[in-house]
Amino acid sequence: MNIIEISAVFPPYRGGIGNVCRQNARMLASAGHEVTVLTPRYKRLRSLTRGVETQEGYTVRRLTPWLEFGNAAIIPQINKYIHTADVVHLHVPFIGLGREFVKLKNKKLLVTYHMDLVGRDWKRTFFTRYTEKMLPQIIQRADKVIVSSLDYGLHSNISPQMATDTTKFIELPNSVDTLLYYPKTVNQTLMAHHGITADDHVVLFVGGLDTAHYFKGVQHLLEAFELIVHSEQSTHEASRFKLIIVGQGDMQARYQNMVGQMGLADKIIFAGNPPDETLADYYNMCDVMVLPSIDSSEAFGVVLVEAMACGKPVITTDLPGPRSVVENGSNGFLVKPKNSAMLAEKIYAILSDPALADQMGKRSKALVDEKYSYSVVSKRLEELVIHL
Repeated sequence: MNIIEISAVFPPYRGGIGNVCRQNARMLASAGHEVTVLTPRYKRLRSLTRGVETQEGYTVRRLTPWLEFGNAAIIPQINKYIHTADVVHLHVPFIGLGREFVKLKNKKLLVTYHMDLVGRDWKRTFFTRYTEKMLPQIIQRADKVIVSSLDYGLHSNISPQMATDTTKFIELPNSVDTLLYYPKTVNQTLMAHHGITADDHVVLFVGGLDTAHYFKGVQHLLEAFELIVHSEQSTHEASRFKLIIVGQGDMQARYQNMVGQMGLADKIIFAGNPPDETLADYYNMCDVMVLPSIDSSEAFGVVLVEAMACGKPVITTDLPGPRSVVENGSNGFLVKPKNSAMLAEKIYAILSDPALADQMGKRSKALVDEKYSYSVVSKRLEELVIHL
């Protein structure tokens, strides 16, 4: 089959939607399908990308936008390609596109609904208009709609459509490549590079630090880490605590200023954007992975299952979607959004109890093998596409 995947973002931009699109393209190409990814070639990424390239058996076409803003783009030339496909797989949200797919005839349209658009300030009004006007039309036109969890879908902006047509919506969790992410010996060179010793306890965050990812809750993680370091019960251990933040973006300077004001520059490490193969080393170097997201812009949290695949306990917020990945008290903890004190309590519970951390890490790995591994999810994805 000729399958076209369409996403507003794609690696090297680091973000969940693009990573999922890449995984889907790889899965379907490995199953023998002809797969093309269409994505905007934003100005800020042109020095890092080419217009057309082949990756792992599929083609990536980066189309120059007529107009772009942030992760939104208008690319009229997309019509040239979508009518040649047997199946068009659209990853939404995609601000700037919509009517092309509503009007698409005699083609199967598969939609993956990744997340609600919430936004702040003037963007909230803009996103609300998209959600109320264009999104329902896209969902109605779709033959099937994938959600990473029914929990998220039923609490999201597409819940009215799910309530009226349950057969259209399919739960298919995001996958993790267990050949890349797995428990392995800690990379001593990487530890030395960041000044980490064998006696240190490491908390890890992985995510975008740009404005588009404001919802990741980094501020609350920094506040929680400050509470841990300065708490009476951990005073004698404080020198052994480290927080590594993996990611980059325009909000990084703000977070670094917070760290400086807290007096924790020697304990909080900004590691930049390592390649995927090195990212696995970061997961294996940590004691616990934390994703403290604050609103429904976070629908799943691929980084959670990547850390789990490496046998690590995870902590995230009790929000629809991310909470479906965590068995509270079994492979990690759930905390209330924006509750820095509760977050600090749960992080310290894991850091101070190696036996608990080990037990939770083993359960994390088992969950990945059962539900989130590349091999499990890829079979379900191909079956869905074939039977559209």
